[in-house]
Amino acid sequence: MLDRVVPGYYQRLDAKGNVLTSTCCPNTATENALAERLMIDSVVTWARDYHVDGFRFDLMGYHSVDTMKKLRAALDELTVDKDGVDGSAIYLYGEGWNMGEIADNALFTTATQGQLDGTGIGTFNDRLRDAVHGGGPFDDDPRTYQGYGTGLYTDPNGLSDSTEEEQLADLGHATDLVKLGLAGNLKDYSFTQSDGTVKRGRRSTTTVRRLVTPPARRRRSTTWTPTTTRPCSTWASTSWPRTPPWPTGCA
Repeated sequence: MLDRVVPGYYQRLDAKGNVLTSTCCPNTATENALAERLMIDSVVTWARDYHVDGFRFDLMGYHSVDTMKKLRAALDELTVDKDGVDGSAIYLYGEGWNMGEIADNALFTTATQGQLDGTGIGTFNDRLRDAVHGGGPFDDDPRTYQGYGTGLYTDPNGLSDSTEEEQLADLGHATDLVKLGLAGNLKDYSFTQSDGTVKRGRRSTTTVRRLVTPPARRRRSTTWTPTTTRPCSTWASTSWPRTPPWPTGCA
């Protein structure tokens, strides 16, 4: 639709002039001034006129840090007296993945994990998510890899080929991720890691600053979906996918 307004402007193009779709939809080129303004004006309108009090950006890493900081500043200008809302209280966070044609800051400094310190903008914490339920979003069978909250080592479901020692080490690492995540991934938070060393968040191999740790959100919730697909040993099944009713009594 945007490409019909000004062809070749609002969408990001490849060298041949084709619209890039690495986000699984037409990629928006907010590095262009009016595309950036469209996004910022839209968010401000939703906040001011409809009182939306928080915004989560799918694939936020496809925008630049500068664009997201401009958005943050635009919201901060909203006041109760003038606009009916306190814009500074509106929270911004999103998926800070390093991927696609803008990976590794190829076009600009991307709004990704580890690059938003001091902006007041958060990125989704996939480390805590995966530590709690095990595995990752691209596993062939989501039951295979258990996590801290789904019986890793303590109640194996028999689907992983990892040894007992490997599962114990994995549980230790997952525990480190959970500890740091529950502390908000604070860079100055000091804790004892599973290997016995005491480190601050900034020195830990598990941390990226400004990660958001929600117990559940729309995309791959931290608790519900995984605990129904990574059963403990009392409910392991050879068939997939499972259908309701879901099990009870599993971690």
